[in-house]
Amino acid sequence: MRTGAHTLPSRREEKSIKKPMEESTRVALEAEIVRRLERCAVMRYEVFAKIELEIAQVEADIRMSGVPMLSRLELLNAGVPHAEVDRLLPLERPLRLD
Repeated sequence: MRTGAHTLPSRREEKSIKKPMEESTRVALEAEIVRRLERCAVMRYEVFAKIELEIAQVEADIRMSGVPMLSRLELLNAGVPHAEVDRLLPLERPLRLD
């Protein structure tokens, strides 16, 4: 707002003043946001499920082909997390750490 002789807000300032939102409009917007977030979560789940299925199919194909898979060390050096390496290549006998 300008000071001095003019105390009314300029047109630009008038446009920037936010009017309170109607309660029903706010509730409708919040509901739409929730619906969109839920839809995104479902789509994300579906995408991850498809990826996991594809990975499982590739792993099965590799095992059936007889082609040697990467060693544990190669996977770890490539940045694959230990838990994932353990899932992909279960140890025949547990490691002893004593």
